[in-house]
Amino acid sequence: MRYKVIACSVFSRELSLLAAHSDAVLDVTWIRQGLHSYPSLLRDAIQREIDAAEQTPPGPDHPMHPPEEYAAIILGFGLCSRAVSGLRSERLPLVIARSHDCIGILLGSHQRYLAEFAAAPGTYWFSPGWIEQSAFPSGDQCRLLADRFGELYGEENGTYLVQQERDSLAAYTRAALIRWPALDRVRYHRRVAEIAADFRWNVAVIDGDDRLLGNLVNGRWNDDEVVVCPPGSSIEIGSEEEVIVARVPSA
Repeated sequence: MRYKVIACSVFSRELSLLAAHSDAVLDVTWIRQGLHSYPSLLRDAIQREIDAAEQTPPGPDHPMHPPEEYAAIILGFGLCSRAVSGLRSERLPLVIARSHDCIGILLGSHQRYLAEFAAAPGTYWFSPGWIEQSAFPSGDQCRLLADRFGELYGEENGTYLVQQERDSLAAYTRAALIRWPALDRVRYHRRVAEIAADFRWNVAVIDGDDRLLGNLVNGRWNDDEVVVCPPGSSIEIGSEEEVIVARVPSA
């Protein structure tokens, strides 16, 4: 079985680990994590990749392309600030986990995320991909962010915007690192500890669970946890329990 996977780069290590052990052939395209700050741009980027995956590849090497067509397009995203709402394919099923964001997927289920949130609502979550792919307003990365903002809005505004970023985190009380044993690295623990010390947060290390992401990329699609959108339908926002649903056009 061959699947096209379009995924946020925050999953780069976890998904690559699962792909190496999967019986399915996974053709993965990564989308920059930073686009989450701009949901409409993220939606457009994902839709472009969906459209491209459904096209016959052009060029003189077309006869040498893999003999097996994609059975489905798997999206490595959650609801992600509603960025996935409205995504559609015309020829292939679209498959996506019922989760608000990457945290529920890395924890193994949306239900486990809700339980963790209820137990400690002031938690800021970190994962290997989040640490590696995102600049965070703490330590040396404050200067990095100030420089980036300064290029766009001027030096004084750059410093102000970094402080605004820091102020927006005032309500958090805990930094939690999602740990997958096969991907555990000292540098992840060190970075989370640095951030927690800076903001005076508590630190927790929470074991992740590869079950949901593994099921997603291996074609084990339980309707309670995964939405399969038929060709011609679109991804839409569901109830709190459903999270994501498929909207099939009426006949």
